[in-house]
Amino acid sequence: MKHHFFLLLLLPFGLCFLGCGGGQSHVGGKVSFPDGEPLPIGRLCFVNEKANFSCKIQKDGTFRIGSRNDGDGIPPGVYKVYIEQAVVPPPDTVKLRDDGVLPPGIPLIAGKYFDSQSSGIVCDTNDGRTLNITVERATQEEIDAIIARYEAGM
Repeated sequence: MKHHFFLLLLLPFGLCFLGCGGGQSHVGGKVSFPDGEPLPIGRLCFVNEKANFSCKIQKDGTFRIGSRNDGDGIPPGVYKVYIEQAVVPPPDTVKLRDDGVLPPGIPLIAGKYFDSQSSGIVCDTNDGRTLNITVERATQEEIDAIIARYEAGM
């Protein structure tokens, strides 16, 4: 009887180790423009209905989410991916407004990549661990529109 009671006490711990262990994926790759030039700045964001994760894009365009250690990384699944903080300071020709609001950063990438619903980038961490992404540059029209909205006080 004592043995059965002891086994019943250990059962929840054993199930947790079976159900909760490991299973993390490590994803790495490179973000670049069609001409091969790397995107030198930003954060790559992975989102799905259960979780969201992000990692820094390095100056050479590479990124890695999770190291090669056990227990870190991203849970297996399908993620929509978008990019944030891929902006540079505005040119000197954009002057500070009278109300003191700072000018916005100028995007390096097309606006669609700043949103998970429009980026078109999907990562299935079950399919592999390398994700190379090619992004389009922001058009001059997108940049001009951002500056115009700022200068108009919007």
